[in-house]
Amino acid sequence: INLLDILGDPIQTKSNTLNPNHSSSSFNPLEDVFFDTDIPTNPTTKTIPSMTAIDKNGIRMIFTFERDNTTLTINSKITNSTQYSITNFIFKAAVPK
Repeated sequence: INLLDILGDPIQTKSNTLNPNHSSSSFNPLEDVFFDTDIPTNPTTKTIPSMTAIDKNGIRMIFTFERDNTTLTINSKITNSTQYSITNFIFKAAVPK
């Protein structure tokens, strides 16, 4: 079964599908998945798009995310565009175990 046919994507063929620098034994597509030789030695940082959690009645809360190999950092920016001051602000968050 060709998954590209199921998804409706056209199959593209190339006249030169193999890199001339690679031997024919390295054509196994699963080899790249399980035996990646280009693993970075430094931790990589991935950016996740920001998310607006609340934007109502002049109060806006935007979360920004940053992930490295073992940590997810979540920053929150909360703004008040009303003419009134906010007092006794309490922020509660629940996360699954």
